[in-house]
Amino acid sequence: MARLNKPLRASEIAELIDGSFIGVDVEVKGISPLVDAEEGDVSFLWDRSSLKDLDRSKASVLVVPESFPSIEGRSVIRVRDAKRALAWLLRKLFKREHPFKEGVSELACVEEGVLLERGVRIAPFSYIGRGSKVGSNTVIYPFVFVGDEVEIGEDCVIYPMVSIREGVKIGNRVIIHSGAVIGSDGYGFIPSEEGAEKIPQVGIVVIEDDVEIGANVTIDRATIGETRIGKGTKIDNLVQVAHNVVVGKDVLIAALCGIAGSSRIGDRVMMGGQVGVKDHVSIGERSVIAGKSGVTKDIPPGSFVSGFPAIDHREDLRIGAFIRRLPELFERVSELERRIKGEDAEDHIKER
Repeated sequence: MARLNKPLRASEIAELIDGSFIGVDVEVKGISPLVDAEEGDVSFLWDRSSLKDLDRSKASVLVVPESFPSIEGRSVIRVRDAKRALAWLLRKLFKREHPFKEGVSELACVEEGVLLERGVRIAPFSYIGRGSKVGSNTVIYPFVFVGDEVEIGEDCVIYPMVSIREGVKIGNRVIIHSGAVIGSDGYGFIPSEEGAEKIPQVGIVVIEDDVEIGANVTIDRATIGETRIGKGTKIDNLVQVAHNVVVGKDVLIAALCGIAGSSRIGDRVMMGGQVGVKDHVSIGERSVIAGKSGVTKDIPPGSFVSGFPAIDHREDLRIGAFIRRLPELFERVSELERRIKGEDAEDHIKER
């Protein structure tokens, strides 16, 4: 649960999220999931499946979509989009404060030729390499490594233990969570009788504006040219993006996905968890790739695919339904075989 710094009335909450308030104007002290809510909490419901938990919730105020049925005995705020309303409220009421002051810590190492714009915060035990640039109001947490000739834009937040290798270019308002590695060498080797010969990786990584990169994500530098993550893209934890991949704008990539080299992901694609993408394939814009799918060939724009290899989702469901019936079909075929063998035996006896 999230406790408010100071209590608000239900009507004030409604005003903050542009909602329509009905009921008793109670005092709200916190925001909680429905099943964990206590008296004085507000909870958000965005689909009707949540209604089954309503009787065991103590939430004083409910925020629901306009399409929801009437709810008796509770103060209710109706909004167009409950999930977006929650995001608005959290953004307005809970601003994350960075725990160290503006400027460069005496325990940080900033090399020669680094340009730091106004309002930058460099925490202890961070390293900024030669010739790098850090934009205004950007915050770099402890134990961050920034290599030579790196460009980091304005209003970025780089959390602890992030490595940003040489030559990487990062736009404005980018958030990179702990353990991410940006610009490591791509996986490029030539097999030979003498062993695997490494291909030098001399390209860069470009991260455009408003990208968020989860914990322990790895984004490899290009062999030559660039690996690029488009504006507004959000990448969950533990994702691997290989060399020379181009990810479009506003793409959503869930945890544990792996995108092989030189693939192209179109704008507004959504990828579920544990998706694997083969090298040198293209996924068309606004496509949806269901979790655990394996993309082995180009996907047209606007597709919804699943399975391995990934095919049209409806076809994959149909095939899955047939597969689940295989034990039953096997038993039926076996029974038919037994009957046929029995009839053959009876015919043989009659002939004798």
